[in-house]
Amino acid sequence: MAEQQIDESVLKADKWSRIVALFLAIGTFLLAEQLTGEVQFNMIVAAFAGIGVRLYIPYHASIRVTDPEDGSIQDYEGTGNYHQGAVGAAVVIASAMALAVMVSKPNSTQAYLAGGGVGLVSFVLLRYVLPS
Repeated sequence: MAEQQIDESVLKADKWSRIVALFLAIGTFLLAEQLTGEVQFNMIVAAFAGIGVRLYIPYHASIRVTDPEDGSIQDYEGTGNYHQGAVGAAVVIASAMALAVMVSKPNSTQAYLAGGGVGLVSFVLLRYVLPS
């Protein structure tokens, strides 16, 4: 679509999402460090949690303020051609699942596989459930 104007609250949510994602990543790392003690694994899980929140918050703000007839967020210049809400939520879910598996079975390979599998299934489901 031709260059459309993005609501000011969406731009504000985009800026705040950076801060929220940073603090969530730090908090997730600290929690995971207490639970598993695996520094590299915890950094990856924390990074993915932060990335997921960073993607989801602007999506959620855009859904609240836009009219359904305006089109989807993918129509705006500067946004990717994918479902930001589904990707963001699925990445957070995958991160949480990987951490949960790592706590129950200290095997990072199994944790990554479980997180990736749950994240993929979550994305497919959320892509159809969440509005675009």
